[in-house]
Amino acid sequence: MQLSVHLLLGTDFLYKSYPFFTHIPLIILLVIYYKKPINIALVSVLTAYLLCTPRKWIGTVVSSFWGYNSDISYLVQILITIPLLILIIKAAAPIIIGLKQEDHRVVSLFIYVPLTYYVIEYGITVYSDLLYSGGPAVVEFLDTAIAIVYFIFSIMYLKISKQKRDMALENANLQLLFKQSELEMSALKEAQKAVAIYRHDMRHHLSLIRGYLTDGEQQQALDYIQLTQADIEEMTPHRYSKNNTVNLILSSFAVKAKTHGVKFSVKANLPPSLPFLETELCALLSNGLENAMSAAALVTDPAYRMVRANCQTHKGNLLILIENSYAGQLILENGLPQRPGKDSEHGFGTKSIMMITDKHQGYCSFAAKNAIFTLKIVLPLGNS
Repeated sequence: MQLSVHLLLGTDFLYKSYPFFTHIPLIILLVIYYKKPINIALVSVLTAYLLCTPRKWIGTVVSSFWGYNSDISYLVQILITIPLLILIIKAAAPIIIGLKQEDHRVVSLFIYVPLTYYVIEYGITVYSDLLYSGGPAVVEFLDTAIAIVYFIFSIMYLKISKQKRDMALENANLQLLFKQSELEMSALKEAQKAVAIYRHDMRHHLSLIRGYLTDGEQQQALDYIQLTQADIEEMTPHRYSKNNTVNLILSSFAVKAKTHGVKFSVKANLPPSLPFLETELCALLSNGLENAMSAAALVTDPAYRMVRANCQTHKGNLLILIENSYAGQLILENGLPQRPGKDSEHGFGTKSIMMITDKHQGYCSFAAKNAIFTLKIVLPLGNS
């Protein structure tokens, strides 16, 4: 087809109609025959056109030694095509193929740059000769176009990256909430099982107490009642706070502390409701307490294994203070706790805490002094 147009209508017409004879049919072929999404088809064709630039430039440079002879330029372009194609297939193609797995907004970003080049290239070299006759205005326009495309690309890419980070954080918080809920359900089931057993055994306890009283052994009866009452209180979940979400989280970690031999003390004076998502409260408390509990459990001396939590509202702010003992070396890098020789997995929880406090225009800090690690969180109640 291109040869027919070249012979019948001339080279100039062929160049100016090239998008209609080649580029648009290629896009249609990719979409209809190969079933590719339109944005992937656009990226493929526009990127292929963009990558013709180094081939043309190399041909022009080589031909400059022979007075910019067009035949030499075309010959060099043909010769350089295969090596460039191999390089692109080996180095760039595997990465570009990954765009199929990306969000459509990310793929759209990779359309703007080659599309801008495509429009400018045809506008100032094919449909006009402004590139060669326009003077400084054209050169400055090219600089401006590159700057604008870079700025738009950067802003959109950063916006999409932020949205992805927020989604990842929300997903992590939901996973944490789900895990916490499983622990709480398990604790409740154990409590229900213990209550059922106690209910079944209650007649035996009452019979024994009645026997003590019948025999006049009042002190033994009182001692047995006190022992029974202590057992019942031990199986009853402790009420730390009026806020159910916070209370369930604290109760869950109280069980975990007992399992690890960690002394867990809590002071929680919170209202029944707080202007934060349950996933956010769960992420803040669970991440803070999980790190604290893990660090305290590693302390060699059981007497020094401790975690303290204080949660309250004060002057329009939610205040959370978590302190724990720790063993070994702990350093702060960019305000975040780091264990020498550890990977970054430990830091995900602290980063999650920082992101939530930033979202609500709050404040958090980490400090380590005298083998005591301290986490402080301040969240304004009015900004949520």
